[in-house]
Amino acid sequence: MLHKFLLLITLSLGCTLANAQKDCSRLKGLTAQQECWTVKAKRGEKQLKGAVLSAADLSGVSLKGANFESAHLNYTLLAGSDLRKANFSGADLTGADLSQAKLGKANFTGANLSGANLEGADLSGADFRDNLVHVDLSNANLVGADLTGAFLEDAFVKGAIISYSSTKGVEFSDWEYRGGKVID
Repeated sequence: MLHKFLLLITLSLGCTLANAQKDCSRLKGLTAQQECWTVKAKRGEKQLKGAVLSAADLSGVSLKGANFESAHLNYTLLAGSDLRKANFSGADLTGADLSQAKLGKANFTGANLSGANLEGADLSGADFRDNLVHVDLSNANLVGADLTGAFLEDAFVKGAIISYSSTKGVEFSDWEYRGGKVID
């Protein structure tokens, strides 16, 4: 059904399906663009720079090493997905569900993670050199993560573990009080 929808849209624009999927941003209308990007992501395509995937359900997909730079992933379901070594720099992940996702060595510099759910996610070696305000890090594995300068205001940290991580400039004064664990 979705494939037929994209075919109708591309024919009405006078371009081929292959060209439209290659460059979803050329499609007219936000819904058409989002459907196109969703198809690409579900097929495992890794070049998703600037993708419009707001509120898409990508739970359990394997997009290891994908480039989500400056992508719109607000309220997207990525629970249980394999996103190791993915680039989320400058992406909008507001309210995204990344619970139980594999995010080892992922790059989150400049990303907006406000309200994101990272509960139980494997964030080992991930780069968070920016704010983690209002983020759910409950039971997250942050071993080896780069949290340099991260601002953890109102972050939920119960059961989260930080060990061998870069934490220069990070305030941990109430981390253990809130249920997190820092291991040297």
